[in-house]
Amino acid sequence: MRVESLFKPLTSETWLKNLDTSVDERFKLFKGMDLGVDYKVEHSGSFLYILTNEGDKQNYKVVKIPIPG
Repeated sequence: MRVESLFKPLTSETWLKNLDTSVDERFKLFKGMDLGVDYKVEHSGSFLYILTNEGDKQNYKVVKIPIPG
């Protein structure tokens, strides 16, 4: 689940939930809002791919990390 601010600069936060486990599992905050930092998270296999402007705030980069356990 992705939450975006409606004001500038664009800011977002992402919540994750493991759908392979119990239906009752709660969403967990992956990364909270940081003013001016935008990111989108996608998964493939056992990795998360993060598109973010963190550190630069103008240009985006892709970061690949293992899915947190």
